[in-house]
Amino acid sequence: MGVGFVCRADDLKNFVVGFTAHEIRESRWKFGEDGLTSKAVDPGNVSLVTAKIDRADFESFEFDGETLIGVDLGRLADMLKVLKKDDVVEFHASGEKLNLRSGSLNYTTNLIDLETIRKEPKVPDLDLNAEITLEPQQFRRAVEVCGKISDSILLRAEKDGFYVEAEGDIDKAVFEFPADELIDFNRAQAKSYFSIELLKQIKFSGNELFIKLGTDVPGIFELNHDRVSISHLIAPRIEVE
Repeated sequence: MGVGFVCRADDLKNFVVGFTAHEIRESRWKFGEDGLTSKAVDPGNVSLVTAKIDRADFESFEFDGETLIGVDLGRLADMLKVLKKDDVVEFHASGEKLNLRSGSLNYTTNLIDLETIRKEPKVPDLDLNAEITLEPQQFRRAVEVCGKISDSILLRAEKDGFYVEAEGDIDKAVFEFPADELIDFNRAQAKSYFSIELLKQIKFSGNELFIKLGTDVPGIFELNHDRVSISHLIAPRIEVE
């Protein structure tokens, strides 16, 4: 019988690109009662990506008990590039084969042996006391500007607001987001440095960006791309003063 689903091409693209943007080329896909989920870490062990599409958000979703398959994300991403966002995609996996159909395209490739895919690391309990919600476009702009000054960025939460900062040899940029202008903010204090390069790999789109921040610990950046939810756990960059 195998597993399968029908969805919009744009949803499957967002699901896959959430991983390939971090150079993650393969992952385990879990089909279950809640829908489709996948979790994988990048080659440098600094970005852990979790993607999910709820079962109700597929046009159809088929599985026979909880099932895991191994998917070559790089090959699949290349095929999805030729599709328009509203194209309908039929996905089916059975035995050792994956089949994708959309319009005149009928694509088949091998599934990956689950035993050959890197296992996701165990994540310790993190003290992420600050929770900030803002518009993704605001944060993307701050990251782009700070990237012109430094290769690292300071995210700082204070009781009065959220700050995004970068400092170079001769210049400095600070983006200030007052607490009462944020979509949501618990006014907890935290601060961590992150690599600009890692943050630029995240697709900051949609209506809301939810950030969980601690002090000198990994941070979580969660976004919803229509029907696809993507969570990025990013390792901090430790700055030596």
